[in-house]
Amino acid sequence: MTIGVGPSQAALALYKSLPPVQQAPQQWLDAAKRLIDAGDSRRAKLLLETVLQADQGNGQASALLVAACLRLGPKAWPEALAVARCAASMH
Repeated sequence: MTIGVGPSQAALALYKSLPPVQQAPQQWLDAAKRLIDAGDSRRAKLLLETVLQADQGNGQASALLVAACLRLGPKAWPEALAVARCAASMH
């Protein structure tokens, strides 16, 4: 996060810096990976959900979303399991 910029402002700046997800899903995935690595799984989850809305079959987005949900703690584990099951049923 940039000094002096609140969490919601930082998230908005990130979304505005990315091209449309349909044109550059890999950039969204890379941004989500960086967020996960930085410990910001909540924002990574939002990016990954957007990628999956555009392309439900994106296995890399599904795997990263599972990882983000697992890092969010026990309350998000059922969602991680649901995403993993959905991804497994598509492949």
